[in-house]
Amino acid sequence: MSAGKKHFIFIAVCCCLLIAPGILCTNVGGATATVEITARVLLAAYNIEAIDITTNSANITWMTNGLTNSTVYYGTDTSYGSNVTIPGDSVLSHRIPLGGLSDDTTYYYVVNSSDSAGNTYESPDFNFKTLAVGEKSLIGSSGGGGGASPLGNIVGMPELELPLSPPVVTIVSGSPIPLTPDNLVAEPVVLVSNDRSAALSIDTNTRILDRDGQPVNNIDLNRIATTDVPAVPKGSMFVFTGYAYQIEPSGATFSPPIALKITTTPEEWKQISGQELLIQYYNPVSGLWEALSTTTDPLTHTVTTMIAHSSDYGLFIRPASPVSPSAMTTSTTKTPPPGPVQGAPGGFDRLIVVQGIALILTVVVIASIGLYFYRKQNGQ
Repeated sequence: MSAGKKHFIFIAVCCCLLIAPGILCTNVGGATATVEITARVLLAAYNIEAIDITTNSANITWMTNGLTNSTVYYGTDTSYGSNVTIPGDSVLSHRIPLGGLSDDTTYYYVVNSSDSAGNTYESPDFNFKTLAVGEKSLIGSSGGGGGASPLGNIVGMPELELPLSPPVVTIVSGSPIPLTPDNLVAEPVVLVSNDRSAALSIDTNTRILDRDGQPVNNIDLNRIATTDVPAVPKGSMFVFTGYAYQIEPSGATFSPPIALKITTTPEEWKQISGQELLIQYYNPVSGLWEALSTTTDPLTHTVTTMIAHSSDYGLFIRPASPVSPSAMTTSTTKTPPPGPVQGAPGGFDRLIVVQGIALILTVVVIASIGLYFYRKQNGQ
């Protein structure tokens, strides 16, 4: 057999070896694949409060993002010991009355909600204090029954004792905070932001430390320009209101937690009232805004939460329509799998064809060079 024929046969065999896998991998008939995307929304609760507090009773209220039943575990310590359940009543807005309480007593409680799909949410520990005999609530009730303060429990952290008179010291952002020789806050302080729309309420004996564990005697509370506020991810269920504040020094901690209050103008309050308002903090590790338990006071146009560390904090609106956590969102998308592409030669996938041609050309070039040297060596 001549060298030319051998060359031709060699190239033909290589081409067959390269083309065969492409034929085997091609999805004949151009069938489409069905991809199911399933997402589950986690069950969550928010706006957990003890309201309508009297000497011997209180109402525990909260919201869930899906239809669930309602249970409250409560007692004079965190072992609880008592509970009230409203079984089989699936609701979004929950309200459980607690009766037979002792006056002037701190009660601890958690709320529990379960949906029909078996998902369960249980809150962190919260607390409230019943009124002493003859004592009147400093803030009006949010519903029927005796007077109550919605600030009686903001986030389940140490209860917020509301003073009968304004704090002794009111300072502006960056001013020195009076400390005791033990580096504790010497007297109640309200620290006001430069724009006068935000304030930190710091109680006596609060310990403020920087990231290195050293005492701090001044805190900066400054409004963040809208252009500098960390972006809310696309598809987020929150809407930014335009109020955001940076608390510094970075890494500072407050023990016990302190109250952050944001006050809007009457005009702005009209635009956002009637919707759920939440203060959130920006988590630089996750790159997300994370919601905090928040209370609102329509009379003073204020929104309040408790914070334990410095960060960026912003006021957000949560959409009014909750999403049921038991609902499964399934979408079916028909997409062409790796296989035949309309218009591709011979029914091959376009990428396979291109790769195959490139490999064929490489083999042809290598074989031709080999043949050239073979002929030259044999004097052909």
